[in-house]
Amino acid sequence: MKKKKIVNKIVASALCADMLMCSMPVFTSAADEKCIKIMSYNVSGIPVIGKFQGTKKVGGFEKSSAIGKILNDADYDIIGVQEDFNYHQGLADEMTNFPYKTYTSGSLPLGDGLNYFSKHPIYNVKRNGWDKCYGVWSGANDRLARKGFIYTVLEIEDGIYIDVITVHADAGKDKKSVYARKDNFRQLTEFINSREHDRPLIVMGDFNTMISRQTSDDIYNNLILPAGLKEMWAELYNGGRYVYDESNWGNEAIDKVFYKNGGGITLEPSVINHVCLTDENGFTYTDHWATCAMLTYTVNPDELIADNGELKEPEPFDAKQRSRDYFKAVCNSVFLVITHVYELFYLVFLQWYEIFDNYPKY
Repeated sequence: MKKKKIVNKIVASALCADMLMCSMPVFTSAADEKCIKIMSYNVSGIPVIGKFQGTKKVGGFEKSSAIGKILNDADYDIIGVQEDFNYHQGLADEMTNFPYKTYTSGSLPLGDGLNYFSKHPIYNVKRNGWDKCYGVWSGANDRLARKGFIYTVLEIEDGIYIDVITVHADAGKDKKSVYARKDNFRQLTEFINSREHDRPLIVMGDFNTMISRQTSDDIYNNLILPAGLKEMWAELYNGGRYVYDESNWGNEAIDKVFYKNGGGITLEPSVINHVCLTDENGFTYTDHWATCAMLTYTVNPDELIADNGELKEPEPFDAKQRSRDYFKAVCNSVFLVITHVYELFYLVFLQWYEIFDNYPKY
C-alpha cells in the first residue's frame, strides 16, 4: 500500500508539471506557516550553442531577456541560475521584481555562469571553482566553461538567516567526467562542513547526475550522507529512501534541491516540481526544466544563532581586473584547445566501443 501511494505521488507530480508547462507554478502554504520558495534554472546562456538549446531558436541578449521576462513573474524568494554566461545583463534588466542580485563573474571563458536573483537581502557572496574538471574536446568541454558553486547568506525575515548554495557540477558520463564530478561532491561536502556558522542550508542546482544512475560519483555517499543533507524529491516522492531500486526512480532529475537544518531553524519539504517554462506560444528557451520548490520552516528562538558574523552586501568586480582576468582566460582556453587535441582520439576510442557494443561501464 505504501509503495502504491509513493507511485501515485510521482504520477501526480508529473501530471502537475505537465499542466503547468505554459504558466508559472504557484505554491501556497497555510496562513500560520512560514515558507521559503526557491527556483533553480539552467538558462543556457552559452554563445552560439545556447541558441539551439530549446525549441525557440534565438540566442544572445534576445534570449536572456525573454527568459528574464518569464522569471520576473515568478512568485519565489530566490532564484539560482546556471549557465548565465555572456548575456547576464539581458536577464538582470528584466527581473525588476527581484531587487537583490549578484554581479556577474563575466563571460566565457572567465565566468562561472552562476547567479542569484532574490526578493530578500543576500550577503557574503562567495564563488568557488571546482578543483577538478574534465574535457576540452570531450567530456562536455567543461575545462572551457568554468563551473563550481556560489554561496550566499539569505535573510528570509528580519534577523533570520539561512545559507543558500547553487551548484553546477561537471557534466559528461565518460569515466574521467564521472571522476571529476565525484571530486566536485568531495569539495562541496568539505565546504558545507567547514561553514563557520551552523545556519540551515539549501543546496540547489544542476548536478549532472542522479542517485539512480549508479555511477562511481555516487551522489548519495559522496555528498548527501557526508554533508548531512536531505534531497527533497527523495523525501517527498520516494519515502525518504536513497537506496536505488528500479520501481520508484523514473521521475528523478539531475536538477536537485537539498536541505539541512541548523541554528534553531527547522526546514520541512513541502512541494517540488520540475516545470517546463515556455513563452506564450509554448516555446522553450533552454534544454532544462526549472526546478521549483517550497519548504516551510519553524524558528526556535532559544536556539537561534546570536552572532551571524559580518554580513557584507554583494560588490561589483573591479572592471580593470576583470579585463585582465578575461584576457588570461582566453589565452588559457586557446592553449588548452591546441594542447588537448589528443582528446579527439579518446572520442574515437569511445565511439569504437559503442559500435562494437563493448562500451565500458563505470
